[in-house]
Amino acid sequence: MPWIKYFVPCALVALLVVWIVILKQEDRKLDNGTTEKISQVPLKVASPAFVNGGMYPVEFTGDGRGVSPPVEWSGAPEGTKYYALSLWHVPGLGDVKSYWLVYDIPGEVKGLAQDSSGVGKVGFNDKGMQGYDPMKSKGPGVKEYQITVYALSAKPDFGSGKVTRVELRRAIQDITLAEGTLSYQYERKRSGK
Repeated sequence: MPWIKYFVPCALVALLVVWIVILKQEDRKLDNGTTEKISQVPLKVASPAFVNGGMYPVEFTGDGRGVSPPVEWSGAPEGTKYYALSLWHVPGLGDVKSYWLVYDIPGEVKGLAQDSSGVGKVGFNDKGMQGYDPMKSKGPGVKEYQITVYALSAKPDFGSGKVTRVELRRAIQDITLAEGTLSYQYERKRSGK
């Protein structure tokens, strides 16, 4: 039985992988003081239009065409049924500004195209409008923004028809399997104003 010498090491490796996945769960504190289990293995979130930590192309801002950027993700855990996406920025201590929210993205979808429409449902940004709000930085200097994608085990259940970032985070706290964030920077160049 020469196959037995290969079977035992393979079985041990499989058990080790399962054990690591189970241990890679952590509790995360939420804004409301509760905790939730999320995977420490993050989703990989990227864009073909810019690199993580890099500068955001003007095309996606209020000074350019103002269309939403292309976003791709991979590495979702087993059991992912839906995704949600949130583009946000922290302009000051204790403040979060929301620019774009898409939820109920089917689990088989692995990204949103540039100027995406018709995939998932679009939530409300901080201006109270549905859709992508292209940033137009008011203050001087470089600002940092984040696009976070959440892998969800179920369809979120919302308390109202007006889904905002706060409402989304509340609705997904018990169904988030994993998340990943793509960060970028943008500095608004003012011409003679």
